[in-house]
Amino acid sequence: MSLTIAFFKRSIDLRGIWSSLMETLTISSSIFIIAIGASMLTRFFAYSGAGDEIAVIVQGMGVSPLLLIVAVALLYILLGMFLEPIGAMLLTMPILLPLIETAEINLLWFGVLVVKLLEIGMITPPIGLNVFVLKSVMGGQISTSTIFRGVMWFIFADILILGLMVAFPDLVLYLPSLLQ
Repeated sequence: MSLTIAFFKRSIDLRGIWSSLMETLTISSSIFIIAIGASMLTRFFAYSGAGDEIAVIVQGMGVSPLLLIVAVALLYILLGMFLEPIGAMLLTMPILLPLIETAEINLLWFGVLVVKLLEIGMITPPIGLNVFVLKSVMGGQISTSTIFRGVMWFIFADILILGLMVAFPDLVLYLPSLLQ
C-alpha cells in the first residue's frame, strides 16, 4: 500500500524501488547466513551436550542467579553493539538456555530481559545499528555523534528499567500470570 502511494505521489521511482529491493535482499541474506550458522551451532551443542556441560560447570562454580544475569546482560549489550538482535540471540541461546534453566530463572522473564538488552545494544556506541538507521534517514542534517549524545538518555533510562526488572521480576510477570 505504501509503495503504491509513494509511486503515485512520485516520491519514489523504479530506480528507488530497485535500490530498496537490493538492500532488502542484502540484509535478508546476511541474516539468513547468520541463522544457518547459528542453527549449525545449535545442533552442535545439542549433539555434543556442550550447553548442558557448561551449565553443570557454572552450577558447580556456585554462581548466583544475579551474577549470571549480570554476565548475560554484559554479553548481550556487547553483542548488541556489533550484531543485529536476531544473530545475537541465535548465537547465544544454545549456550545460555541450559544455564538459565539450571539456575531456575523464569524463562518468560529471561526472554523479556534479553529483548530489553538487545534494544540497548542497538543504540549503544560504537556501532549502535539504530543510530545509523536514524542517521541515514536524516541524511546530512545531523551528525552521528550528535545522535549518539541524544540516545544516551535512552540508555540511562533502559538501564534503570533493567534494574527494576531484576529487582522486581513480578513487574514483568504480572500480566502473564493473569493468563494462567
